[in-house]
Amino acid sequence: MDNASKALVMAGAILIAVMLISLGVLLFNQGQNTAQQAGHLMDSTAIAAYNRQYTIYEGNKRTAADAITLIGLVKANAKNSQIVYDYGQVSLDTDGKTETSDINQQKNYTITVTEYSSVNGAVTKVKVTEN
Repeated sequence: MDNASKALVMAGAILIAVMLISLGVLLFNQGQNTAQQAGHLMDSTAIAAYNRQYTIYEGNKRTAADAITLIGLVKANAKNSQIVYDYGQVSLDTDGKTETSDINQQKNYTITVTEYSSVNGAVTKVKVTEN
């Protein structure tokens, strides 16, 4: 009888230990999911901030200064290897006006973001057309 009661106590202790380990694993996984969700939220906020530097210039009848600033921004970001690595290369569609000196100061321009990355949603193509 002594052996049977000791076996029951040991079995109970093992069950309690298994339940505690399972609870620990469950809590660890929930904490990991929360951390991943926070990371994704930070990623989407960073991409929105990155995109905002381009979309702020979008619209019809934008000034030549807006077009020049946007062209300069695209060129500056192309030289920053970390930005290119994180978000991808942004290309310009400017009807052959690739230099800021090609922009006519007397004209208005239509600026549109024409393409976003399918991977992360970052801006990948901007179009500048003379009105």
